[in-house]
Amino acid sequence: MTMIKASNTTDARQVIEWLQDLINDIYNRKDEIEPDYQMEKRPHPLQLYSWLPGTNCRQCGRPTCLSFALYLFIGEEELKNCKPLYTEDYHEQKEVLLELAAALGHDVEV
Repeated sequence: MTMIKASNTTDARQVIEWLQDLINDIYNRKDEIEPDYQMEKRPHPLQLYSWLPGTNCRQCGRPTCLSFALYLFIGEEELKNCKPLYTEDYHEQKEVLLELAAALGHDVEV
């Protein structure tokens, strides 16, 4: 779970109430839930960025490769939108990024 700074006390209370409802719901369904003990490591946005071409070409619609990596991380961008990545020059990086995107839970097209 990831939390960010609340903009005011009303916002903070809403988040806390939502979280409390979520925890109570999970507790009430605990007998129905099968635990998954498999450890998953999510890649960091800077790790995604390090495998991007770094051309800042804007072909994806983002101003920089770093912003593309951040949007990819939060699920608001798709790897296929990085056009240079799908050229022969960046084949290795593309393969690594496909694995990292899959680790984030994204549907990836080869």
